[in-house]
Order: sequence, then structure tokens, then C-alpha cells
Amino acid sequence: MHSHKKMQHSLSALYSWGVQQLRQVKIESPEKNARDLLMIPSHLSPIRLLTDPDLGIPAATAEKFRRDIRRRARHVPLQYLLGTEWFWGLPLRVGSGVLIPRPETELIIAQVKRFYPDGKFSGHVADLGTGSGNIALALGREYPRAKIIGVDISATALQWARRNKRLLKIRNVKFLHGDADHAISKQLYGGFSLVVSNPPYIPRRDIRRLQAEVQFEPRVALDGGQDGLRIIRKMLGAAGCLLHTGGLFILEVGIHQAPGVVDLMRRAKFKVLGAVEDWQQIPRILIGCKTKETKIKDGK
Repeated sequence: MHSHKKMQHSLSALYSWGVQQLRQVKIESPEKNARDLLMIPSHLSPIRLLTDPDLGIPAATAEKFRRDIRRRARHVPLQYLLGTEWFWGLPLRVGSGVLIPRPETELIIAQVKRFYPDGKFSGHVADLGTGSGNIALALGREYPRAKIIGVDISATALQWARRNKRLLKIRNVKFLHGDADHAISKQLYGGFSLVVSNPPYIPRRDIRRLQAEVQFEPRVALDGGQDGLRIIRKMLGAAGCLLHTGGLFILEVGIHQAPGVVDLMRRAKFKVLGAVEDWQQIPRILIGCKTKETKIKDGK
């Protein structure tokens, strides 16, 4: 009996059980999911599965793994279970109530680096809809002299962002709670060199068609209104107020949205400098420059 129990806690037995559970409910990449949930919390290298399959796993660790596998089988996102997602080389804490950073959003950082290749850039930067703080903190690490403000309407998301700032010890980023077009003091209007944003841009009717994992993420970070552009319009208005003439607005948009957003940018008197495609050839990042004629609205 005792040896049977020990085998139940062996590395390979737990891993095989986890893969089988996930495969039954058609979780994509069941092997990788099971490996990550078993290995990462245990600080074990995946190679141990091949070299040390009979390694005994402590009962508490095995129990946590089984619990995590059951939650993953219900499509709870892997990143929420691991508690971390990497973004631009930074380990960010994530969990319920905050959007999981996506790899394509790193394209925003890459574009900022293209326009400001010198790490000595010291301007004011606003990140509208900061979520976990991923963009703001990545820019804070790249540009230690810049003054960066991250804004989010979700108090829960900001708890994650502030926690990430503390853990990563990035001191030139400040987080504010509120609406993109009201949170930053009007005294700072016209003083920003750069505004970045990964806004909610999914049309409301499409949200329920997204994969089951996304349904666990905060709706407020996904829902772009009926046409998907409601929050983008708000971010564009805010960028028009915050930026000085010649300042850059770099934002992420959804599939099929680039032409419509380019039109909105031009009507707001932004000169569109380019569109950057992601790995699936979807125009994902738009870059605009504020021109002299940009109308400064009253923060509405």
C-alpha cells in the first residue's frame, strides 16, 4: 500500500495523470500545461521527467498539482494558476481580475524603441489602460529617466500593477486609478512625449465566442463596445489632450480594425506614421503623431 502511494506521488505518475485529465477535455498542448504546472512550482527542470521519472514528489505538492490540473481542465488560464506571465523579459504577477499580457503587445515596446533608441529618453509617458502594468513597467525598465504614468479604471488591475512595480523595483512608474481621459491632471496636458495603449477592443457580441480561457479574464479589459472602437475613441481623445505637438500615440488594435482606427486618428488630426503587423500578418500596432491642429478637448 505504502509503495503504491509513493508511486502515485512520483514525478512521471503525476505528470501522466495530469496529461490524461487535460487531454480528456481537449485542452490545447496538454503535455506542456501539465509539465508547467508540475515543474515550475517545484523548481524542477523538465529534463527530470526523462532522467528521474521515479522522483518522489511531496504529498502537499502533489495535491496542489492535482488541484491546479482540475482547475485547468475547467479552462482557468494557465497563467492564473502559475501566477506569472513574462512580458519583455519581466516576470509579471497575474491573477483573477487582470488581463494576461499577450506576446503581440510587446510590439508596442519594440516600436517605442525604434523611435527612441537611446535609453536616456526622459520625457513624460502615459499608458492608458495599464492592466498588470506590463507596458508601463517595460518602458520604465528601458527608460529609467522617463516619467511614466499608468492609468486604469479597474482598482483590482491596479493592485496587480502596483505589486509588479514593487516586486520589480521599477521606481519611475506611477499608477493612477480612473478613466483614461480624466485620471491625469489637466495641468499636465500638452506635456507628454508619448502615449501608449492596449485598450479593450473586442466587439461586445464577439466576447462570448472567444476561447473558454478568455471568459475568466476581466470583461472591462476586453469589451470595446458594440463596434469594438468605443474605448479606442476615448484613448484617442485623451492622447490628443496629453501629447505635445509632435508627440507619438502608439496603440494596439484588433483584427479588421486598423482601417477604421486610422480614419479616426486622421479625423483627430493625428498624422499616421505606420501600421505594424503581428506574426499572423494582422495589422496590430498603429503609430500616430500629434499635429499642430489637433483639437484639445476639455478632457471629455
